[in-house]
Amino acid sequence: MAILNDVEVFYVKCDPKRPNAQFSKKNPRWECQLITSDPTKKEEWAGHGLKPKLMVYKEGDPKEGEPILSSEGKKQWKLSLSKNSLKDEDGEMVPAKPVDVVDSNRDPVDPNPIGNGSVCNV
Repeated sequence: MAILNDVEVFYVKCDPKRPNAQFSKKNPRWECQLITSDPTKKEEWAGHGLKPKLMVYKEGDPKEGEPILSSEGKKQWKLSLSKNSLKDEDGEMVPAKPVDVVDSNRDPVDPNPIGNGSVCNV
């Protein structure tokens, strides 16, 4: 997969020992959400076969269906990436290799301090 440069990440759950089990207790996953207000980045993501979605207010909100704008007044798109912690090998579920979280020198780093709005290469 291609490397997406200089993206804002949110809800990073990449601790090898604690994949997120919120959506599946049987097969927790490592995940993060990318957000951009740059239409060029949105097109770059789409060019890699990814499907960024326009962020809109949810049902029941007074602005339901309207785009959620950034602090600069721009539309925003989001993209969720995930990897299951278990994989199927010949009909048997076995542990998958955790997501690698590295610095610019490719040295491993602790993913837990990565906070919402951190700029990363994914």
